[in-house]
Amino acid sequence: MKSPFIVGVLVLIVAVAAANLLWFYGSQPEPGEPIAHPMPAACESCGKAYAASIGKQPAKCQFCGEVALWRAFKCTKSDCGAFFPYKGAGKGVTEQPEIVCPKCGGHAYTTEISPDELEQP
Repeated sequence: MKSPFIVGVLVLIVAVAAANLLWFYGSQPEPGEPIAHPMPAACESCGKAYAASIGKQPAKCQFCGEVALWRAFKCTKSDCGAFFPYKGAGKGVTEQPEIVCPKCGGHAYTTEISPDELEQP
């Protein structure tokens, strides 16, 4: 007959493994949903550009509360420099789309934003 101590240790190991699996699978996004990760983001509603951890887009803006937060780009045209939301993000586009600055209309003058240029929420 097995000792109660060994049975207790085995039950504890099984309970810890089950709790670990529940935590792991509970913290994952639903199948097919993007995993949230930090990225430059800009709000279409209030115009704020900041670093945000977002998955599915559009996301909720931390400043105005609207669901209008998209991946952000910056126009690198010397006389512009505007931050703007790129609403084509997350639509499953496989080819590189042409991105146009909404402020100056410049083509191919966009770049990703470095984190030190962004406002922190």
